[in-house]
Amino acid sequence: TNLDVSSFTHLAANIETSQPIWSHSQTALTQYNPTSLQLPSECFSSLGHLMVSLYASDTRSTSAFNGFGEKERPTDSSNALKGAASEVEEAFVHLTWTSAACTEDPPQNPSQPPKEMREPPAHDEPCDAEVGKSTFNMERARSKLGTGFTARKWRVLREEAWAELSFKVRPFLKSIFYEIWPVFIGGIFAMLIDGPAAARDRRLWPPTVTGFLLNDCVFLVGCFAPFIFPADGINILDSVTIALLWLAKAGTISTKYAFYGYGDLDGSNGGLGSDAYRDSRRLDRNLMGNFCANLSGVQLPGLLEQLYASTLLQDLQLSDLDFDCVHKEDAEWVWSEVSKTLRDATVGDLFERYDVDVNEENLQSLRVSNTMQIEEERNRTKELPAASTQSNLEPTISGRAGSTRICGKFEQFAANVAASASQNLEGQSLVELLLGESEAKIEAKAKQGKVSAAVVAIHCIVSCHHVPSKFGKSMISSIFLMAICYTGVHTAVNILSDLPGFGNSAWGIALFACQVWTINRGFMLATLYTVLPMKFFFSQRRVDGYLYGMLAGDLAVKAIWPPVFYYRSPRIDASESRNIAAWAALQRCLRGSGFAPNYQYRFNFYRIITFGVLVIDSLVHGRASAWVHRSPPMGSKVCSTLRLLTLTAAVTVELALGVQVNNFADRHVAYISKLRTSNTAMAATTRRQTQSDALLLAEHLLDVASQEILNTRASAPVTVATLKAEIARVSLLLTLVGLVIYEDLKVVQEA
Repeated sequence: TNLDVSSFTHLAANIETSQPIWSHSQTALTQYNPTSLQLPSECFSSLGHLMVSLYASDTRSTSAFNGFGEKERPTDSSNALKGAASEVEEAFVHLTWTSAACTEDPPQNPSQPPKEMREPPAHDEPCDAEVGKSTFNMERARSKLGTGFTARKWRVLREEAWAELSFKVRPFLKSIFYEIWPVFIGGIFAMLIDGPAAARDRRLWPPTVTGFLLNDCVFLVGCFAPFIFPADGINILDSVTIALLWLAKAGTISTKYAFYGYGDLDGSNGGLGSDAYRDSRRLDRNLMGNFCANLSGVQLPGLLEQLYASTLLQDLQLSDLDFDCVHKEDAEWVWSEVSKTLRDATVGDLFERYDVDVNEENLQSLRVSNTMQIEEERNRTKELPAASTQSNLEPTISGRAGSTRICGKFEQFAANVAASASQNLEGQSLVELLLGESEAKIEAKAKQGKVSAAVVAIHCIVSCHHVPSKFGKSMISSIFLMAICYTGVHTAVNILSDLPGFGNSAWGIALFACQVWTINRGFMLATLYTVLPMKFFFSQRRVDGYLYGMLAGDLAVKAIWPPVFYYRSPRIDASESRNIAAWAALQRCLRGSGFAPNYQYRFNFYRIITFGVLVIDSLVHGRASAWVHRSPPMGSKVCSTLRLLTLTAAVTVELALGVQVNNFADRHVAYISKLRTSNTAMAATTRRQTQSDALLLAEHLLDVASQEILNTRASAPVTVATLKAEIARVSLLLTLVGLVIYEDLKVVQEA
């Protein structure tokens, strides 16, 4: 009862190897009163280690085996030690609930905490340590803490993540109204309705000379001039194509704003029209080209933000779960790769916090369900120093001098709640929100062969989704060259049909140039909105390979066909329940429809808009002869068919990849079934009850994880154009497009 920290730690560290200490601890621990044990909080881990050692004493003290595995009966010494271990467990429970040194008046029942200790404490920060961590139900666990800062912050962030999954009609219609006009006209409307700042953030104002000449003027001439001032050799159906592609552009851009969260739409909370929105490059982060192909070099912050949003949606705290790697060097390697990637993408300290400016408007923007909490926070904020409440007209987060770190939406929301609760005037970085631990602590655990699920999640997402910026630029260049080639096909077919390739006059050549430029630009966007989801699902299949490799190893992943082109993943021991629990949480956030559901919803709308527009365009060109009683120029008809075939090929590949992602669930479940059999067999043959119980617990967790994977595939599968990605959809798509192509070929034959 008089052990200090150093001697207690020494005792726990040497208890397995030092028999004299073992004998002495047997006598001491069977005589003391566990409720009078006075230890500082630093002894928790040592006490837990001592308790586990005492429980295992039965197997250590009787390590001799007779015959074919018959173990000797436990000695009286081991029984005494088991009794001492139960008393240590009672003391450990008591110490855990006090979260510090034991109180002077211990509870009457050591296995139950005193009544006053079971009540939510008045302060906020130590709450998680006192009630314990509930990784899979964070909101429910933190709701027990009352109106604490931790519970409020988690609730606010979850509400914003869920808001990104709802289609908002009003922002969609407003964006359609802005985008359907030429940019300089739509910019004027946006500036008058939402203000100059919001119009600027939408990139509608001020208009640039290049954009006005190459986009607006060319569009107006190519779309409307052939109807007003026709020219020989110019097909007016190409003007219809321009109008359809322009509508597709307006629809896809408006869909992005329709799936914005409230934090992105509300200018008073760092959304559209605020300095925080512009300084954080929030618009670039939300572009599908940057998220999937890293066109502007901001893909990594977008991936991390979507990863954190996935944990919020699943109500998980990945940093509370650790993996014990089979090879200790794997843990160090994973952390070194993650830290290097994050440091290369940022400047300054990896865990740098942000300075926060807060005022009264900050509190009104918080999405807190309880009105009484808002009033409470207002009263608290009035007591803040004057310097902290007199800054900008809106809450913002600014990086320290010399830092180019990008602050995102969730950092802004976390800082808002922190400031409103008078916790501090510094905002947590997104990396800190994800990892939940200091860099030194993560590195120390990695040296022991342990790595948190949050670190593995970042490594998986970066390895499978992140691409260099030149990849996106190469993709854009390839699509642009393909569109140029289609222009050449248009001219060549017209010449072979004894028609003018570029028009019969200077005005005809000018109209042809305007039509070709506008059609190619619209077709590039339509193709990009089809190819980028294809790349995303290809990366999601790599995520499945990464998770599969954690259980099965590298050799099993290499045998998969078609190959997943996986990245090296840390191997874990599936006989340990903590590894299975961490893996189950990881797959819930990363695989299938669990990762970036906001973008997957947007993919569905993009597919309906772009593919539907090109099907309509092909039908218009095919049936034009019946409507206007004359055949359209063959060049326009052939190019229309080629555009439809191009998008059909891309959508077919996307469907095939979606099918493979959905079907990978069967591969996971099949291998998990093998692991369950192995754990059950080892539990049946082992002679150690503790090891048998641990194996059966791991087998049970594997069973639960496999059922969750199957249920998720049935209830929330990967979808393409809102339809479940399965092989029947591929045949349906090809049949539909085949009918359209058949009509086109009939028109060509008649011509």
